[in-house]
Amino acid sequence: MTYRSRWDNGGWNVICDSCGRKFKDSDLQLRWDGLMVCSADWEVRQPQDFVHGVADIQAPKWVRAEQSDHFLFQEVDQEESIILVENLSTRILSPSSIDGSALNSLGLNS
Repeated sequence: MTYRSRWDNGGWNVICDSCGRKFKDSDLQLRWDGLMVCSADWEVRQPQDFVHGVADIQAPKWVRAEQSDHFLFQEVDQEESIILVENLSTRILSPSSIDGSALNSLGLNS
């Protein structure tokens, strides 16, 4: 819409904030960003400006406190454990284990 040289009772001349052309005050509209613009420069606000995000609850529904570690200790005499390992190795490597079963050579089969 271009400027028309006319007389309006109570009207005045204004400049469009967007294009800078001269219009009558009744020809301008207030745009969503606060500018007074002519009908050619008037635009609807983007609908995506009104979209709100949905809160995403990332916490689990229920949790447990971390339990403390429980270790079971059994005291073993150092010398006894060395003797047991030596006896076990001699029984496994003995020639009798080749002839019979491993359970017999270890004395586990009773």
